[in-house]
Amino acid sequence: MAIVKRAIFRADGSSSIGMGHIMRCMALAAGLNGLNVQSLFVTRAFDPQITNVIRSNGLDVEEIPEESTIETDMQLTREIAVDRGAKLIVTDLCHRQ
Repeated sequence: MAIVKRAIFRADGSSSIGMGHIMRCMALAAGLNGLNVQSLFVTRAFDPQITNVIRSNGLDVEEIPEESTIETDMQLTREIAVDRGAKLIVTDLCHRQ
């Protein structure tokens, strides 16, 4: 079994949906960091304060366009994971159609 060295967290936060998704994932990322797993957050560009919170906790973050469809969201997240060599993608999302 291969050891995961890099993980992607796909979660969103904003004033309308709150920060619960981001906070849960940051707690998990902190635990994985203790196992020498680097974490990258992928989030929609809803609010620059969200990315600032993630970065202020020592975590890397990439934004995807706010208006992305679910299909585009999945494609962009996958591309980022492949580019970064991630072996694990964790999602904590609430998509409204």
